[in-house]
Amino acid sequence: MCLAAIDVTERGSLLRELLDEALTATDVRHFVVDFTGVTHCSSSVINDLLFLRKRVATRNGTLKLCRLSASIRDKFGVLSLTRVFDLVESLEEALTEERGE
Repeated sequence: MCLAAIDVTERGSLLRELLDEALTATDVRHFVVDFTGVTHCSSSVINDLLFLRKRVATRNGTLKLCRLSASIRDKFGVLSLTRVFDLVESLEEALTEERGE
């Protein structure tokens, strides 16, 4: 299984560049975005995550978001993004689910 891990603490267009780079990597279909240390999630980051989700879906891949702070999880809830994204508690949980364990 090929898996790409992305750190969302990157700012602005750098995050989009990281996403594009991960998406163009050979055979990468499964993505985990780790929110460790992230205290704010701008609309730009949410837009980039929606972009990633759409591109991953075209590859029959998966996208999981992990370690969201309570405030970001609340924001995702208010925006109904909890129905759009697969949210998990930890990176380990995301990897275990991908392996089917």
